[in-house]
Amino acid sequence: MSEEKVFMKKILSILAVSAASAFLYASDVYTQDVNLLPEDSRAFILQNFGSEKIDGIKIEKDWGFVKDYTVSLSDSTKLEFYRDGDWKSVENKAFGVPSKLLPQPMSEYIAKKYPNAKVLELEKKHYGFKVKLSSFVELRFDKSGTFLGVDL
Repeated sequence: MSEEKVFMKKILSILAVSAASAFLYASDVYTQDVNLLPEDSRAFILQNFGSEKIDGIKIEKDWGFVKDYTVSLSDSTKLEFYRDGDWKSVENKAFGVPSKLLPQPMSEYIAKKYPNAKVLELEKKHYGFKVKLSSFVELRFDKSGTFLGVDL
């Protein structure tokens, strides 16, 4: 075999191994094993959704490292957590997000201004929180729950 063919086979072998490695490291993990969640995530679920069964956990990976976690509960709640275990968002389009997760000023503002609306999604943002209501309105609040504005 010529040196050129040997060299090409080595290059193709290296590329094949690299592609396979990237695929294996990038693949997400699907499980129901709550012990694969960070301690902070488990504590958040237990404290706020203790009676709900975990239907599934998606561990999203990027180049072999955990990027974030998504947890689906039996009551249709979807929870997202950062890789450190801190919660990122809570969503329940069927029954609404539990009001105990909202800071009191936020809860009071929503009850006063949108009395018939449910909070369907609560997201942490750099400025505080973004809330999606069943009335198709999106609101922004600061970290203490003070109203900032409406997202259009």
